[in-house]
Amino acid sequence: GDFETTTDINDCRVWGSCLVNIDNLEVIQIVNNIDDTMFLLEELTITDKIELYYHNLKFDGEFILSWLYNNGFTYDEGLSSMKTFRALITDTGIFYQIEVRFHRNKNRKKLIIRDSLKIIPLRVEQFPKAFGLEVTKGEIDYTKHRPLNHELTDEEIDYIKRDCLIVAQGLKFMFEQGLNKMTISSCALNNFKET
Repeated sequence: GDFETTTDINDCRVWGSCLVNIDNLEVIQIVNNIDDTMFLLEELTITDKIELYYHNLKFDGEFILSWLYNNGFTYDEGLSSMKTFRALITDTGIFYQIEVRFHRNKNRKKLIIRDSLKIIPLRVEQFPKAFGLEVTKGEIDYTKHRPLNHELTDEEIDYIKRDCLIVAQGLKFMFEQGLNKMTISSCALNNFKET
């Protein structure tokens, strides 16, 4: 996943959001607000446990936590009821994971959001060279005014899609190598134990 946000401190919000399925890179969802993203994720958790990765969750996670609080969710370590969440964030503000339970029914699955930066400690623009990817990071005017319900331009769609596809392909490579723990150091320790 990836959010694009306004840079105006008086109007700080998500104006673009993209989700890419790591197992099928053709499945891409792009919307122009965080509400539609979270509603889509809620629908997906009816039948599947969803693991979602944001590159630098500390940034995107702030928007997710704000959305949760503003939409009636409460913090609950046990995720014991609907509309609850828990988070693994250090006292110094390092984000590792956010878990969300949308539904009351225990058969309904939860959403797990992790930080891909903890698995691949590179900037997005470094991924193509590191993983031999054909897609490259684009450029966009971050300071451009984008009103509420801004209709994304083709250039903006291309930009956010590229960012998501780059990280998704990097994660897919790592997962195929069995490196699927929460951090690269826990992946290394697990690999050491297995060998």
